[in-house]
Amino acid sequence: MKVNRKKWYEKLGYKPRLAQRLLDEAADNGKRYLGFFAYPRCGKSYGAAKHLGPHLLLPDYHAWIVAPTYQLGSKEFGYVYLDLLELGLLKEASRVSNDTRGGNMMIEFPWGSFLQVISADNPTGLRAEELDCLILAEASALKPEIFERHLFARVEKRKGKILIPTTPKGYNWVYEKFRVPSLKVIEQTGEYGPWKDGVREYIGGVENPKYDPVYWSIVVSAIEDCGDVLETGVYDPETIERGRRTM
Repeated sequence: MKVNRKKWYEKLGYKPRLAQRLLDEAADNGKRYLGFFAYPRCGKSYGAAKHLGPHLLLPDYHAWIVAPTYQLGSKEFGYVYLDLLELGLLKEASRVSNDTRGGNMMIEFPWGSFLQVISADNPTGLRAEELDCLILAEASALKPEIFERHLFARVEKRKGKILIPTTPKGYNWVYEKFRVPSLKVIEQTGEYGPWKDGVREYIGGVENPKYDPVYWSIVVSAIEDCGDVLETGVYDPETIERGRRTM
């Protein structure tokens, strides 16, 4: 069963940015591991939450937001919570809790669908459920063994999707696990093509033996020097130039 995402977005007055739209399109085209690597305030958490929201109207849809702490997982949860509230759907829920401090963030519906925030601080809470959707909030700050030992198996039985909205932190485990398999060409052996409508492809080079077509990722940049997707306007030129000098 498919969701009517267009209608959902229209009711909320939400117009996805380029990168957010590409995330939706990739998921709709069968990609299951979706890396959204972007600078702060780019809308990665917002886009992931918007994507997830309408699926909770489907029967028996299971979703988790896993973050290094409950506080870090509250952002995506809060976006979904507010959308359901605005659309008058929270009153349909059989259980609602939005207690960030107490670590109790849960929305459950009578038709068996739910969204829950789980903290990686409590590994025993990372078991039990089979999931249709898993959001790894700020995944770069999660320990790799958390995913390998506790989370990977959670989505496999239902062929669920994993959304990874995170700020990049170098070539860490998230890069190896989610970025590398999404690339047809081994990075640093090919080159980027020209920018076209805010997007460019990595072309030529050596074929990547780790490529897996169910993986997808984008690196969103505010400058033309780097990245797969260009999104300007979030930061003014003075801030960007200061970043060049100091970072």
